[in-house]
Amino acid sequence: MHGAQQQQQQLPVIAVMYFTAIWTAINLAFWAHRRFTKPAITTERTRSITENQEEDEPVVEAELVSPLHLRITTSALKRPVAWVAQSSWFSQSTVRGMRLIDIFYAIGIYCTVILMLLCLAVLCTAGMQIAQQLNGKIGNMKAWAVNPASDLQATQHSKRQEEQLLRPVIPGITLPSAHLAHYVLSLAMCALVHELGHAVAASASAIRIRKFGVFVMGVYPGAFVDLQRDQLDRSSVGDRLRVACAGVWHNALTALVAWLLVYGGLLRSVFLLVGWSPVTDGVAVVDVAKGSPLFGTLPLGSHVCQIDDVFLAPLDGELNQTADVFGSLPLQRWTNVLTATKSNRETVTKGYCALVEDENVDDGLCCEMSASFPLGLSPDSQIFCFERYDGESDSMCLLLSDVLQRTGSMRCTRNADCPPTKGFRCVLPRSPYAEGRVARVYYRDAEHVQMAIYAGSLESLWLDVQVSTLRAPRLFLSCLPAWCETLAQYTLSFSVAFALLNAIPAWYLDGDHVLRFILLAFQASMGWQRKQNNEQEPSDSSDSEDDVVRSSSSRALVASETDLELAGTLRWIHTVTTALATALLAWCVVGSVVLLVL
Repeated sequence: MHGAQQQQQQLPVIAVMYFTAIWTAINLAFWAHRRFTKPAITTERTRSITENQEEDEPVVEAELVSPLHLRITTSALKRPVAWVAQSSWFSQSTVRGMRLIDIFYAIGIYCTVILMLLCLAVLCTAGMQIAQQLNGKIGNMKAWAVNPASDLQATQHSKRQEEQLLRPVIPGITLPSAHLAHYVLSLAMCALVHELGHAVAASASAIRIRKFGVFVMGVYPGAFVDLQRDQLDRSSVGDRLRVACAGVWHNALTALVAWLLVYGGLLRSVFLLVGWSPVTDGVAVVDVAKGSPLFGTLPLGSHVCQIDDVFLAPLDGELNQTADVFGSLPLQRWTNVLTATKSNRETVTKGYCALVEDENVDDGLCCEMSASFPLGLSPDSQIFCFERYDGESDSMCLLLSDVLQRTGSMRCTRNADCPPTKGFRCVLPRSPYAEGRVARVYYRDAEHVQMAIYAGSLESLWLDVQVSTLRAPRLFLSCLPAWCETLAQYTLSFSVAFALLNAIPAWYLDGDHVLRFILLAFQASMGWQRKQNNEQEPSDSSDSEDDVVRSSSSRALVASETDLELAGTLRWIHTVTTALATALLAWCVVGSVVLLVL
């Protein structure tokens, strides 16, 4: 148990080593390329050839912008994007004469505006939540400075406050290192879909695409599209608004597709169609990490049917009394039991009758628990700390196998429920820390139900043991549904994050341009309406031609002054809104990082 705990603590160090090695290799490769490659001499002729080559042939270029910033650009996607945007199907006209692609991106404008308002509400809520949590953290630190014995209560209080709307995404810290491949693929996919949205909308509006690019900055992948700036500036406000909203719109649609795959049963249906069969008695084990205490104990292909007293599937047609707490589906109950519970009392309905005559076999070292040693200080990993089920403060050191396996059939809620033999007590594994939990994992292998004992973090168990509700036709394909589902879940999360983040009217984000173009469209509509009113205003037939000219000039001057005032007001609204949104976003980001550090 202690070895697995140390291995979990070493994962961030291993991740940093891989990160350093990869970026060192990239920097050395670029240094060698610059060192041993002759620089190209640029002339008017070579510049002309290069420009023509960019027009006619795909060009791929790699650039190391900084030691931790790699950028790759290409013009190879220009033609496929133009073909999609200008295809006959999208170019078909509807009853009112609008193209289908124009209607598609017009819907995206309304969706982006709704997401902008929603995200501002989320930011305000998250900002207040972060302020409250920071205040609680500071209060805990002050209490610990006065009374170090309050460390446990402060830790438990902070655990209850962990749930927050916004959390920084850092692989190996807030995201498990085992999911690094899912993280990179889904994030790159969401960024690519976002930029393809801008590109397709621009191509549909006859705005030239110069090139596409992908980049990696540290551990964060991304993408970008380079449009012809002068054509973009000359296009109408409506076209520019469609281009600005297209990225958010594409991310929203991607989130919808990912939701249908994961929660709509679409992914499960696809696998059932190609030969997978459903698991009806729990969840099937498809992979166990080598560093897990259950590696070599929990067989691949076995079915986990119960964790402690929580059945993952109906037993004789009924679930036990924890069904309302953990959900009704096996995979949902598996996830909630391992990630949403804080103590052993939440997953058991009764205690264990144990003989406690030799309770302090290691002088009570197993009960010396702390945040650094949540499993205690006993040198024997099979010895664990137990407490009385009735909540009394007595604690004792016992062998896990003796209590959970040999006497596990004798369950109790008080000492009187145990055999009358002297020395029996009703006990329960003590779990003051989430990293020091004990769980009984029941699995069915070859028609026999067996039990494995796990001690450690149940969240680590959830990460180390991959399960599925589908049985693969071949054992080596068992991981595929779980892998695809995890990828779809990350894609869903990142697509929602991309859509909400870019909808914020903050500096350097799409929402800034969206708000500006909306205000410009409003200004243009007001000017057009004023012009229509002036043209429809009747003139007195008795007025002379000079009076009519003077009247028209006066109305034009008043309209010009009104337009200038309106433009100034709209610019002020845009400046103030973007400044406030940027400040609020910065507060949420910095506050989330500070909470993570504390």
